[in-house]
Amino acid sequence: MQANDLELQIVEAVEAGQARTALRLRNVAPSELGDDWRLYVSFGLMPLGPELEFTSVEGRFGYLAPGPDWRPLASGAVLEVPVSSWIFAGNRLIDRQGFLLTTLEGNQEVRLGAPAVLPALLASRDTSAHDFIRAQSPSALTDLMTPERAYQRFESGDADEQPQASVVPGPGTVRAEPGTWLAGAGSALDAGPFKGVAGWLSDLPDAGDADCVGVSFEHDGSIGDEAYTLDANGTGVVIRASGPRGAFYGAQSLLQLASAGSQRSIAIRDQPLFPFRAVYLDIARHFPTQAPIERLIRAMGRYKLNVLVLGISNDEGWRLEVPGMPELTSIGGVRRFDPEDDSSRALPPALGDDVGGEHAGFLSRGAFVGLLRLAAAHHVEVVLEFNLPGHANALIRALASSGRYEVVDRSDRSTHASHQGYAHNTVNPCVPGTYAFARAVISTFKTMYDEAGVPFLRLHCGGDETPDGTWLRSPACATTPGWDAAWTPKHNAQSIRDHVMRRHFRELVRVAREVAPGLELGFWHEMADYVDDGAEGVWLNDWTTHRGQDDVRAGVASSGLPVVIANASYLYFDMPYACHPDEVGLPWATYIDTRGVLEFDSSEVSAGRESGVLGLQAHLWSETVYEPELVDFYLFPRLLAFAERCWSRREPDWPSFAQSVGRELAWLDARSVAFRIAPPGVTVRDGLAHAAAEFPGLLIRYSADGAPVAGSPVYESPVPVPNSAGLWFSAWFGDRSSRAMRVGAAE
Repeated sequence: MQANDLELQIVEAVEAGQARTALRLRNVAPSELGDDWRLYVSFGLMPLGPELEFTSVEGRFGYLAPGPDWRPLASGAVLEVPVSSWIFAGNRLIDRQGFLLTTLEGNQEVRLGAPAVLPALLASRDTSAHDFIRAQSPSALTDLMTPERAYQRFESGDADEQPQASVVPGPGTVRAEPGTWLAGAGSALDAGPFKGVAGWLSDLPDAGDADCVGVSFEHDGSIGDEAYTLDANGTGVVIRASGPRGAFYGAQSLLQLASAGSQRSIAIRDQPLFPFRAVYLDIARHFPTQAPIERLIRAMGRYKLNVLVLGISNDEGWRLEVPGMPELTSIGGVRRFDPEDDSSRALPPALGDDVGGEHAGFLSRGAFVGLLRLAAAHHVEVVLEFNLPGHANALIRALASSGRYEVVDRSDRSTHASHQGYAHNTVNPCVPGTYAFARAVISTFKTMYDEAGVPFLRLHCGGDETPDGTWLRSPACATTPGWDAAWTPKHNAQSIRDHVMRRHFRELVRVAREVAPGLELGFWHEMADYVDDGAEGVWLNDWTTHRGQDDVRAGVASSGLPVVIANASYLYFDMPYACHPDEVGLPWATYIDTRGVLEFDSSEVSAGRESGVLGLQAHLWSETVYEPELVDFYLFPRLLAFAERCWSRREPDWPSFAQSVGRELAWLDARSVAFRIAPPGVTVRDGLAHAAAEFPGLLIRYSADGAPVAGSPVYESPVPVPNSAGLWFSAWFGDRSSRAMRVGAAE
């Protein structure tokens, strides 16, 4: 048997209004296919028919093998087995299974390689396959994003007359004044008390031989730490601030304004809506390399976002070097599988990995220290997320290989599985090794911050999605103070859980603050029930969806703790931009584009407790971040709309905002940020195609011969549509383009 003897294809169909998905197996070998094989998958393709069975190895990684109703498959024969498509119905990511074929020869399993895989045949849909998304996220773009619908979304009117205040995020107040001004590389600079200004303004544009006004900075102790004022007129530009952060933000606004050249005089008074304006980047599930993180930090500084949360640990990986514990990255930072070799020195594949390949990477100590310094220079605080007690599979596996710390109770007979399918992904809060390990890791974090010369102010500690059933039969927990000897797993599961989770909170806080006195600790909203009354220096991240979880939000609000809104319906940027088979993303919560983020109203999901909202946090979970460039794709340009919602009190104005983003695309492109380019909207009227790009600054090209290329005509006015083949349109920025959209003469 050879790997390409088996041809695979995922096939969707809609029958009697019901969608079904099947795995089509075709035997292209000259002989029949027996039952001595296994087909490994890394994203949990679950058979629903008795012909095949799925055996989990870990998480969603496992293998399909002949089941009780399997019959030998003759040469040339085809078998379709119903499968669960999970969240990928209607999306080409359903093909991302990482297939690896093996054969069983006696007591040995022999690796054959990847079978032949044909592109999925997806069912035609005009709307999302997931009704639950409409229920929980009323603003989700659940209708198929056709050229016509995209046109309606992009062609939405003219921008307000605010050319002199084209800044992202928009300033608090802007007043136009008589006269004009021009600032550029030739402007004389007076840094005043802010000595880092020269570096901040090194990107002022070249104004040629034109006379540029001077730029000066002054101290103003009457305004907040992040506030600034900017007065620009024919006599000069004056930026006033009470500290370096406000001065830095004023400089960023000046850089954006100056790119427009000579313009009307203005007076800006500006300060942020929220003090906590955060981006969460998951680097544990797929490690994106260091470069996208650096690009993100620079963009965060420009758009006045001030907290970067780096998720370094999860079930699928540990991504930060901890000197003295090399196994965390040598094992916890590597995923691979080979049935013919000892794969215990690595984690198994996950989340669409090619099962036959290796997936590895982590931040060295030196690299992380460098990131801390880069972030500090851009007034961004880096907060690490260290997941406990759940989402800990990688660290548990790594520590088990060395025996360095006992973080589980070996006598615990509890059985449970996480949402991601892991059966052993939770540390035990009742064994001393758990907090000895936590102390060692947090101490290492502190030394890195100290080496960078950056204060170690905050740490996020996870606390979410701890599986039901955990610790119910742990002898170690049964010996802890406060345990009721009458408790039984059957009748007192919630009491046991409450007891152990409250212990975890107290122990983790104690250890963390012994290492770093005054350290503030963040947790996901699931920890609200376990935080000690009156706890200080603790905040919660609320990742509920817009609808269906009002009781959870009310519970978070009743805790009295500061809350960071991390609403999955609007702020999870691993979601697809639109409902379309070719839009990547993990659509369990929403479909949301840049405009959708801009129109997010956080007061609608704050449980009536706006005064307790510390800020907002956008997220990029990396289950589907298979390439480093996808970090840029998922985040940009949505992140600019997020910055607007964090900072600005102005009502959303899409046309004006789109004009500002159109200008900013050039800044992003110059820094190698591979932002998403949306396909253009196209509508056909009286045989003429009318096209619109999402943002000014994007070109639209068209072709009658398939997807446009760099030399294809540029759309400037409505064009006739041939009756036969129709026309293809794509949006372009430089040499990069969107995917192409086709319209026919009758559309």
